[in-house]
Amino acid sequence: MKNRLASDEQTRELEPFSFTHTLTEPLTAFATRGRNDAGKSSVLEMILWAVRGVADVAVDVRAWTRHVLVALRVGEDDVLVAWTITGQEPAGLIITLPDSYDIDWAALDEQALKQMREDADGDPQTEAWDDALNAVLAAGGVINARFSDAGTFQNAVSAFMSERLGFERLDVFRKNNNASDNADGGMVTHSWPLWSQALVIPKKTITTTLGSDPATAAFVMETYLGTTWGPAKAAAHARWMNLDAETASARRAFRRDDEQQRGASEALQQELNEAFAERAGLPELNAIDELDRASADLSSAASELADAEVRYADALALAARLRGEVAVAEADRVAIREAALTDKFWHALKPSCCPRCDAQVDAARWAREDDGQCSLCDSPLDLTAETATTVVATVDDGSDDDSTDEQHLVDDRVDRLVMSLTAADTDAESARSIRDELRGRVAELRTQITTHTVNPATVRALELRIATLQARIDERSKTVVRADDLARVDHMIAVLKATEKEAERLRGMERGDLLDAVSSHLVELGKRLGFRELEEATLKGNGHLPVVKGGERANFGDLTDGEKLRMKIAVVIALLRVGSRAGVGRHPGLLVIDSPASEEMDHDDVRQMMAELARIAEETGLQVIASSANAELMLDILKPAAVREPRPGQQLLW
Repeated sequence: MKNRLASDEQTRELEPFSFTHTLTEPLTAFATRGRNDAGKSSVLEMILWAVRGVADVAVDVRAWTRHVLVALRVGEDDVLVAWTITGQEPAGLIITLPDSYDIDWAALDEQALKQMREDADGDPQTEAWDDALNAVLAAGGVINARFSDAGTFQNAVSAFMSERLGFERLDVFRKNNNASDNADGGMVTHSWPLWSQALVIPKKTITTTLGSDPATAAFVMETYLGTTWGPAKAAAHARWMNLDAETASARRAFRRDDEQQRGASEALQQELNEAFAERAGLPELNAIDELDRASADLSSAASELADAEVRYADALALAARLRGEVAVAEADRVAIREAALTDKFWHALKPSCCPRCDAQVDAARWAREDDGQCSLCDSPLDLTAETATTVVATVDDGSDDDSTDEQHLVDDRVDRLVMSLTAADTDAESARSIRDELRGRVAELRTQITTHTVNPATVRALELRIATLQARIDERSKTVVRADDLARVDHMIAVLKATEKEAERLRGMERGDLLDAVSSHLVELGKRLGFRELEEATLKGNGHLPVVKGGERANFGDLTDGEKLRMKIAVVIALLRVGSRAGVGRHPGLLVIDSPASEEMDHDDVRQMMAELARIAEETGLQVIASSANAELMLDILKPAAVREPRPGQQLLW
């Protein structure tokens, strides 16, 4: 169900589709009239998906596609690969069809299109895919494999094709990306996806002469010029490279300075010893009795400390209160003394005038005081007090003799308070000393409890650290390879290299002059396909293709894209022809070429290319499928039945 943007570019249109085609000619072209992105590559990718188990189907095409069925002949059997696509993932099965069983593709196409239209209307009535599979199984079809996603799809197709076509699994050594040296890599096992690179000349990959990866070009060549010694040569090479890679780190360790190595080991051992000492200092997790005793002692000491804190606080409060009372009593004593001195001073004075009106105090007024009247205010005088005051006033010799009971009382009070304060300070100091002693005892008991308790997580972390250090020390001791160990490895590598060399010699004898025959055929083919400046071309056993063009030597990678495509097609045709004639070819018999006319080929070159492809198809029984945006040219070259165009009135192939 195509989900496309409508012409108003605001809404979307759902367009049901169904595509069915039967290949009746050795060379078939899916073509449009000047329209690219019209579904040609999608058809080819669906075919390759069924045959290889892997494909590069566009995301939108995957989302639009509901069901796919591809019928093909593998060896003597007719096989149906059928799958559904849900959420970009395939799920389906591989079925061997019954003998002489024919699928009615026209009826299936009509039924599938009807179903898609019903689905678009929201009222599906038919299940074309299920009906087709049920009919096959009811007629005696055998399920060879089931798959539920892209990975199991590839595995199922790989196992099925390898078994039916006799392609073995192949171990090769592949360098890692950004490898530091030739030994930086590992073993990779190849199977059908590797060999099936010979089935396609993709539009996007023309960087290598054969297949899609320069590293595997020599292996892909084995599908064209198969030899019994080719896999043996590859296996020996892979194994000595892998052995060299596995021991590369040991070789570097062996070459490392021995003193530095010892120093590192000693540092690890020192760290391990420190970890052991730290673990020995931790208490055991089951020291329950010691913990109980320490906890009881701590509880008792904490209770005594609390009482001591109260006593010390009370002593401080009493001393503070007494200190305040002493200060008040001292102030009272000073006030009484000052009052007495003031009284003495004023009573001893003999005024000469009134302090208010400045009237003179004459002798007559002073004489009145003898009669008991004040010389200033005429108030009666207390002669007893006066006499006493006078006596006090006259005795001003600075002596400490107290003249009143009040003075004695105040002095006694001060003395008593000072004695009480001294005793209170002594008690406070004693209470503080007892408190500090108990604080130290409590701290000591808490420390003792800590020595009897430990967090289990701390113990586990420390024990893990010890185990890690021990493992690092063991690993370091194991990675140090002795010279005799390396000597044995070098001997094995030498044997494998000699095996590879001998296998390569025997493979060359098997191939004989086949590569020379391919190389001599390449120049003629290249020129016919439009590479007119080509003078020499030499195909090597590793897939390399040095050429001479315009008098200058160049490698395959130095050619233009158009020249690369021409030479790639020429290499495939030459290998197929030479391998078929020599009886050593084991090509599966399908070749898919995506848009071979797109790389600056004029019409005459395209005619030559299609003619050569048709000729090689007739010679070898090869099934060739191509795509082109020039349907008129394809119809001018091929039979009408060999060219599939869009339906009348449509620009898209499906």
